[in-house]
Amino acid sequence: MGFQVALDLAGSFIIGGMLLVQIMNIHGNAQTAANLYSQTSIVQRNLTTVVNILEYDFRKMGYGVSDPTKCIIRADSNRISYLSDINRNGNLDTITYYIGPASELSGTPNPNDKYLYRSVDGDTPHPSNLGVTDLHFRYYDQDMNVTSVLVAIKIVEISIAVQSIFPIDGQYPSAYWKQTRITSRNLNR
Repeated sequence: MGFQVALDLAGSFIIGGMLLVQIMNIHGNAQTAANLYSQTSIVQRNLTTVVNILEYDFRKMGYGVSDPTKCIIRADSNRISYLSDINRNGNLDTITYYIGPASELSGTPNPNDKYLYRSVDGDTPHPSNLGVTDLHFRYYDQDMNVTSVLVAIKIVEISIAVQSIFPIDGQYPSAYWKQTRITSRNLNR
């Protein structure tokens, strides 16, 4: 009878150990899923914040400028400068958007994130670290032809990618936004 009890105890320990390993595995998977959901939610909120700021400013592009063909000062693939009376005080402001190099944020775990800069009237640019990894502009004329001629630009396409600064299982949760028809009524007068 003693051998049977020992065998039952050994079997119980083996089954209990397997059950414990399964529970720990489920807990680990649930924790990873919760972390991924949390980081993805943060990334999406950061992207929404950046997009709201960009859309607000870009819709005011050319506001208060008497000649809309002189509104855009600089337009390349990752930087734009334009005129607008952004704060409605009667004085034209120069608004500039661009992203910095990844080396500026070497203190974050994500090697790809960069500062997004916004400058008004050449003042010290205000950097924001919202996980932006890419910012790209493309410019169109009124017939939707790609153009680099400043006076012909009527539509600005913005593509922006945002990633988490923390990896989950070696991957950085990311979100991407592309708006192909950001136009300002002020450019189309």
